[in-house]
Amino acid sequence: MNVTATALRPVSTLPDRQIVPARPLIPRALLFGNPTRTGPQISPDGRRISFLAPLDGVLNIWIAPADDLAGAQPITRDRKRGIQTHWWTQCGTHLVYMQDRDGDENFRLYSLPAEGGEVRDLTPFDNVQARVLATSRISKREALIGLNRRDPRWHDVHRIDLVSGASSLVEEHGEFAGFVADEHLRLRLAAKATPDGGFDFLVPDGEGWAQLLHVDKEDALSTSPADFGPPDGTVLYMVDSRGRNTAAAIALDLASGAATVIGEHPKTDVMGMMINPISHRVEAYRTDYLVPEWTVVDPAVEVDFRRLKALDLGDFYVTDRTEDDRRWIVNFASDVSPAS
Repeated sequence: MNVTATALRPVSTLPDRQIVPARPLIPRALLFGNPTRTGPQISPDGRRISFLAPLDGVLNIWIAPADDLAGAQPITRDRKRGIQTHWWTQCGTHLVYMQDRDGDENFRLYSLPAEGGEVRDLTPFDNVQARVLATSRISKREALIGLNRRDPRWHDVHRIDLVSGASSLVEEHGEFAGFVADEHLRLRLAAKATPDGGFDFLVPDGEGWAQLLHVDKEDALSTSPADFGPPDGTVLYMVDSRGRNTAAAIALDLASGAATVIGEHPKTDVMGMMINPISHRVEAYRTDYLVPEWTVVDPAVEVDFRRLKALDLGDFYVTDRTEDDRRWIVNFASDVSPAS
């Protein structure tokens, strides 16, 4: 394309640029400061709500009557690093939280009474990292905790009383990347990395661990176990992309090995499932093609999901539920407004 000189105008003849007033910078406190409230959890009986909020500039745990957040009172008084995560014990008498020291990532597990009082260090070991593996609605005071105390490379499994701190060794190992336990806090599935970049999933066979299935490296990031169900624990719920173009929600019969597809999407992976904590049946599964979307499987929650979507507050997750499942904590996330 030839451009003649007459087609070009001198810079001096161009219209003046519109001067846009400088906008003030976003205050750093809005980007890096503490939230007003975050991490809400509901007590098993539904009467109280706990959350994290600043106390003298440091995140601490607060508790309020479920219908009166203005009546919240702090039950911890951390003055240094702050608390980032917490939850209720299933017995409802205590709360539990995790915290490291000065960012060393050696997280310890702490508990304290819901009314406030003495904080108990449940894993009082230097240079040891605690990981929460499972809690239970049946063994309400207990949890399975991984501790790399014996060997920094591996987290042995311990059963810990979250009130008294009493503990016992469940599984000592040097090969597993993780475990899945059932409601009785029994280890039912172990994951072991393989040299090809994939995983073996193994189940206990009475003498040790036997291979259930293998996941190649191509599917390692899109295949994972979710939970056991229904109440008898004979089925393993999974997100599974093996032999498929997109990952599906499946139910794997542990006795026969037969897989039943619960939900799928032709253009995107299933990202996760919502499983009822009482019946241990899948209620809905989530995809994210053009927009995040929940597809309801259980008609019992159809109206609930319709109402949550009608609020039009963004993508939502049910993050906590009372013991009788009559009250939920729901988190809404949006790209145009703060989470609520």
